[in-house]
Amino acid sequence: MKQYQLKIAGLALACGSLLMLSGSGLAGSSQSGTITVNADVTADCTFTAPSGAITLNFDPLKAIGTSSNGEGSATLTVTCTDGTTGTMTVASTTSNTGATAGFFTAEDSNSDVLGYDIYSDSGYSTLWEGTHTQSTNADGTVKDLSLYAKVASGQSVSSLPVASYSDTLQVTVNF
Repeated sequence: MKQYQLKIAGLALACGSLLMLSGSGLAGSSQSGTITVNADVTADCTFTAPSGAITLNFDPLKAIGTSSNGEGSATLTVTCTDGTTGTMTVASTTSNTGATAGFFTAEDSNSDVLGYDIYSDSGYSTLWEGTHTQSTNADGTVKDLSLYAKVASGQSVSSLPVASYSDTLQVTVNF
């Protein structure tokens, strides 16, 4: 019987050793792979007004006894993705009919027309005629772009009725 017990003990020891060897072989195995990571930065430009809504107001226009030149300005803040060059165009959303002067027109409620021009500089030397473009920064930083408006030199303010004149400009940033 002792011999039988020894054989069983030996068999148990051999099985345990085999399990340990096979278990350690599995624990040391590994599998690896790769994960591809992609990201695309796309060209983009945005513009806003520094203080909310974009409004261009003229100085009050008086036909008699004033030194007002009928000037006004508005500023847009433009930001484009680094490496993206944007160009800004301005167009009137109203027709330019009935103007005696100026590329743009503002109308009152009776369709009376005030002609005015937009410039890209405060010295009123570079006329912006709708197709004029203003470049933006291509380095991802903010750039302020200003529009300067002036009543057209051929416009007779004294011939216009007292009223509020308005126009809506469409600003587009192409990139």
